[in-house]
Amino acid sequence: MEKISSGVLSLDISLGGGLPLNKITEICGPPNSSKTSFVLNLIKENPDCVTAYLDTDNSVNYDYLETLGIDTESMIISHPETSEQLVQIVDMLVSNKAVDIIIVDSIATLISQDELNSSMSNQSTNSTISDTIKKLSSLIYKSDCALILVNQIRSDLKAKKYGAEVSIADRILNTYASIRLDIRQTNELHKYDRIIGAKLKVSVKKNKLALKKGDDVSINHYYESGIDTLDDLLELACNANIITRSGSWYSYGGTKIQGKKDMIIHLKQSEYLTDCIYKRVMNHYFKEDNK
Repeated sequence: MEKISSGVLSLDISLGGGLPLNKITEICGPPNSSKTSFVLNLIKENPDCVTAYLDTDNSVNYDYLETLGIDTESMIISHPETSEQLVQIVDMLVSNKAVDIIIVDSIATLISQDELNSSMSNQSTNSTISDTIKKLSSLIYKSDCALILVNQIRSDLKAKKYGAEVSIADRILNTYASIRLDIRQTNELHKYDRIIGAKLKVSVKKNKLALKKGDDVSINHYYESGIDTLDDLLELACNANIITRSGSWYSYGGTKIQGKKDMIIHLKQSEYLTDCIYKRVMNHYFKEDNK
């Protein structure tokens, strides 16, 4: 089965290759857990894919997209107001084979046309979201693109256990989503007395396409520059002994550099070196697939 990168190499390895085409992937987490930053990084790390970003929250920041290095001219950005409009847009994109990735950010804010017209309700209902997911599943099954649904986790007021949580439309997504990822902020990242980012934990709640769900991964998210993919690559390369780490020293190809920060700067300065290490890491972790 063809897959696209999640944008995080360690997560691709954990999932057994990445996110599947013609299937649903759910990205869920509490409010302000960097879910949108995660999917924006996914767009950035798949430059050869045409992406449709369906912004139901109407909160896309074009300046931030450009700051991250995302070419907004090569992607489709739309702001569907209702669940019906969303389904129509996805149907058009799939029918015309116009895109490789469709991101809905987020399904938590979906409302139907009737709900939009009603003066009694301005919030989405589980039935609206569930019906929409069923329709999207049917459409994406016939396509060659990946569907990413961003979702929210909220307190489960019906649960007997204090502090219990549940994602919106949890039951229907447990049926229709092939991969379910949970994103949480675990620690703040500081520079002097400033908070500059957060460490994220990505947990695989479900992976229908592998024998096991996959291990949790930890990544750094910097608020001004996004997900630190080079830090992730460096850790994988060290774990595979592609880059030798001894104390604070890193060695590769006869070059020795002291300090993780300086090693990452060294990688940033050489695209060729980074590509070589990336290919060796891929060959190491996916060697069984390459035979």
